[in-house]
Amino acid sequence: MAKSIYQIIIDLEGDKETQRAIQELGQNVGLTGAALTAFSAGVAKMAMDYEVALANVATVSDETTGTTEEFSAALFDLQQNMQGAINVQEGAVAAYDMASAGIKDQTSLMQALESGQKAAIAGQSDLSAVTAGAVGVVNSYGDALGEGLTQAEQFDKVINLMLQTQADGVLTADDYARSIGGIASTMKLAGLSIEQVNAIIAVTTAKGIGAASSFTNLQQAVSNIQKPSNMAAEEAKRMGIEFSAARLQAVGLDGILQDMVDSGKMQADTLAKMFESTEARASIAILVDNLDGLETAYQAQINGLNALDKAYEITGVTRAQQVTN
Repeated sequence: MAKSIYQIIIDLEGDKETQRAIQELGQNVGLTGAALTAFSAGVAKMAMDYEVALANVATVSDETTGTTEEFSAALFDLQQNMQGAINVQEGAVAAYDMASAGIKDQTSLMQALESGQKAAIAGQSDLSAVTAGAVGVVNSYGDALGEGLTQAEQFDKVINLMLQTQADGVLTADDYARSIGGIASTMKLAGLSIEQVNAIIAVTTAKGIGAASSFTNLQQAVSNIQKPSNMAAEEAKRMGIEFSAARLQAVGLDGILQDMVDSGKMQADTLAKMFESTEARASIAILVDNLDGLETAYQAQINGLNALDKAYEITGVTRAQQVTN
């Protein structure tokens, strides 16, 4: 297999040799004049960006990551194994975020990068966004993602649950990745598992709430429960239920909604009294009417640990999606 542009630039020593190699590459694909000059400048910048990304990884790595040269070689091997579907410079940038989150072992990093890139392709996203979203969940939930799981295993689980949410809702992994980081810590502190959060997002998006709105609506709904208004407290007392942060911690949002339904005392204005946020009420109304669907979505999350492979197999890797360097 021919060496990549990055590899040639890194291998060659001396500006003249490097420039000549770049020129030859451009000429081989028919470039001349200004186009060839622009190509040469662009390749040089890509190589510089890659070296900077590698240097950044080195600042958060340890002996299990390997030397910079070993790590770079592993990245190129991954690119070849994925048939060009991963850009090594983007991979190095994502690896920095992963290593910062505790995934430092080289083998684990390569596995995480492969999972992240597959999720990016299957989820109409990019590696940077997917990594940021997944790392945000890992940092927020930690051991709550599963007892005894390494950070790499936590990352892989989050990636799979991300794709399961995409499968059950009306959103992409890109939508998910760009929004989950903004609420993950709040949800963890409120007592909602990531599976519960994802099930709620899947149901509300499937019923017509936009992806970004589904996340913010959920955050507002949780806030309304944690700090209920006087009107909400009075309505909860009338219904004979507990509407509080403690109850949310104990039974989750679905449990509180089930309490409301089971009381048999819901009235036309109950949701308006209990949830001050108009946006929150939009999502809560959907959830109240779809508690069975919410449970189904939750069980799909529990059993969704191979969602990535399914999504990637369906999506496939077309030539247009491949990134060759």
